[in-house]
Amino acid sequence: MPLFGKPKSPRELIQTVSENIIILSSSSKTDKERKKAVEDVARSLTALRELLTDKSDTRLTGKERDSELSNSERARINEIITDVTHEIINLNLLPLLVNNLDAIEFESSKHIVDLFGHIMRRQVGSYNPAAQYLLANSQILISLLQGYSKPDTAMHYGAMLRDACRHEALAKVVLRSSEFYQLFDHVQGTAFDVSSDAFATLKDLLTRHKALVADFLTANYDVFFDHYMHMILSDNYVTKDKH
Repeated sequence: MPLFGKPKSPRELIQTVSENIIILSSSSKTDKERKKAVEDVARSLTALRELLTDKSDTRLTGKERDSELSNSERARINEIITDVTHEIINLNLLPLLVNNLDAIEFESSKHIVDLFGHIMRRQVGSYNPAAQYLLANSQILISLLQGYSKPDTAMHYGAMLRDACRHEALAKVVLRSSEFYQLFDHVQGTAFDVSSDAFATLKDLLTRHKALVADFLTANYDVFFDHYMHMILSDNYVTKDKH
């Protein structure tokens, strides 16, 4: 909590993140400005993570009170996620976050992965604002795929991609992209953790939405199995272990 004034609201925290990510995405800023921006992003994301933490303590109360507290906390957190999602979309922040994930502290990038998971799961009735935004801005999905080329943050990109592809419409975009086949290359890479994560993403894409995948394989049989056979016949430990 700040020494002076009231704490920033979730929307204000997102605005601060946006302002500083813009600084980090600019090549004209000084090292001092960039260092401060990294610190401000870290501070804001840490504060936001604290706000999104369930503070009900089931050890101290009876069952009925526990349930009441838990429901109250869920409602509070859901309201924050709704506000945060609206602000992220309003500021067009997602592409900036995705493209600058390696410009911030490692812990901050983990917070962004968690935040992304929150907004991808936030439903408003049957409508998911973040999923609809990604559907209209599908290049972000391609950027997540291409994130596997960045070793330090590859697994963060993979986690975000899997969260996005829980939505069938977004999985369809990824499967239909030419960049989808880059996953096979990453599975065969030399870094075990990245290779394993890419395999997890590939498996998830090919097993979660069965009707979609059946149509995809029917339409792309030759090119898919050419990549698939090349992958399972490779000397890569991950594919030999999983196959």
